[in-house]
Amino acid sequence: MADDEIAKSLGEEFSALLAKQGITLSELSRKSGISRQSLIFIKQGKVVPLVKNAVIIEKALGLDTGWFEREYVEISKEGERNGID
Repeated sequence: MADDEIAKSLGEEFSALLAKQGITLSELSRKSGISRQSLIFIKQGKVVPLVKNAVIIEKALGLDTGWFEREYVEISKEGERNGID
C-alpha cells in the first residue's frame, strides 16, 4: 500500500476517533500544543504525524501510546491482504 493511501486511511481513522470523542481540532490543538493546521493535514490524510507528535496527540486524547502506530500497521496489513501495494 502506498504511503499516500496509508496517510488517507489513517486520516479517516483519526477523524472517526475525534468524532467518537466529540473533540474539535481547535480543542485538540489547545490540549496538545500542535497547530490546528497540522491536525487538519493529519485528518485529511495528507500526512502521517511524526512519532513525537503522535505521542503528544495520543496523550491529549487520553489514548494509550502507540495508537497511531497500531492503526498504521493495521492499515498496512489490510492493504497487503487486499493485494494493494
